[in-house]
Amino acid sequence: MDASLPPADSALTEGVFVRKVEGQVYACPWRTRLRMLMAMLAFRGSVPGEVADLFVPEEEAQRAAHELAALADESSARAHILHANWHVPLRWFAAFDDAERSLIEDKHGLRLRYETRLDQARARLARAHEILDEAGIEAAVNEAVEDLRQWLEGFPGESLLELDYGSVAGLFSHDELLEDRSAADVWTCLDALERAELATAGRVFGELTDRWSAARSLEILN
Repeated sequence: MDASLPPADSALTEGVFVRKVEGQVYACPWRTRLRMLMAMLAFRGSVPGEVADLFVPEEEAQRAAHELAALADESSARAHILHANWHVPLRWFAAFDDAERSLIEDKHGLRLRYETRLDQARARLARAHEILDEAGIEAAVNEAVEDLRQWLEGFPGESLLELDYGSVAGLFSHDELLEDRSAADVWTCLDALERAELATAGRVFGELTDRWSAARSLEILN
């Protein structure tokens, strides 16, 4: 997922994705070093200490934390890209409508992506947060949705937000990608929760998690 901004008078380092849509040029800085540091510390915090030390020793983690803190003092330190291995987090789909889904065939095969205006994405996430809160869904789930909305608050509303399956598309067959309507399914589930139709919400959510469980299992195996 990435937030693409209209380019400003700033130096874009480490590379940048550039797109032109309806005459407007949008730029999404890679910020590779920043995202690497964030991912390193997030990984260390997500596994038991003895495992974390094998991959990210304490000394390296402290060095990364100091560098990240220094970058945080810079106005250009915001990450424009969120990345997830082996799957697409279901909460990301809440930012999109099914009509914003597109399939693209390139040299790597069939790809699936969504694109929307950032102000629309924020409004959808705010509504999703409200629905989940009123339905009494586990706090951690709702907090993750709110964290995503808060991340988007740092960008202008006229920016673009894109969700691209990227290499994750390769984990599914051609027919599975054609039939994948995950954003529509997420909103079917949310709408059912809003109407207190818990059986429908549970069924749709179960189908969604089953669809993504095989891909997500690769993250655990690796």
